[in-house]
Amino acid sequence: MGAYLEKPVTAKRSDHGMAVVGGRKTVYASTAVQGWRVGMEDAHVIVPDFDESTALFAVFDGHGGKEVAEYCSRNMPGMLQSNAAYRSGDLSAALKQLFMETDRRLLEEEAVKELKRYVEGAKEGESDMEVLTSDDEEEAKLLEEARMPLDDLLAQYVADKSRGDTAEEEEGPKGQEKEGTPGDDQVKSMLQAIASRAGIEIDFEEESSYSDDSDM
Repeated sequence: MGAYLEKPVTAKRSDHGMAVVGGRKTVYASTAVQGWRVGMEDAHVIVPDFDESTALFAVFDGHGGKEVAEYCSRNMPGMLQSNAAYRSGDLSAALKQLFMETDRRLLEEEAVKELKRYVEGAKEGESDMEVLTSDDEEEAKLLEEARMPLDDLLAQYVADKSRGDTAEEEEGPKGQEKEGTPGDDQVKSMLQAIASRAGIEIDFEEESSYSDDSDM
């Protein structure tokens, strides 16, 4: 999930305030800290006057990259306000629909372009930081990958997967994996996550349909 710093960044960015929501005084506060990651990966939203009776507070965990968290913080509040279920007062249905609609939008070309802009902006804003190093070969490889451009990293994973398939065919029937070796599903998930951040599409065989409720 990315490289770590030698020392955590403990500087805190805090916010606080008071608002009247639905006739009631609401006091709020938030604090964000980067920690051990090489960059801030999370985002949050504070909208005390979301509408006359509602305040919106949300935290988006980046899980190895800030792009989707940033996208959600910028787009989901507006998507929620325009949601029919939200306007009718059904908050539970509105949130479910919001999550599913966000997933769908993230696959669209416009969203992919927006995510790529976040990646490029992060690269331009990078400062020289001391990253934890090790003589351990595996850790060194992970640190190297964390610094690689996403397109190059994706190409490397595709090449590694291709070599792994060839070796697997030579060694025995497909599906007989050694303990600790990622299976096809894990590799596909990894490739799709990297491809999404790089703005590249990879087509795998998928189910022809899905249920919103089963994915919540």
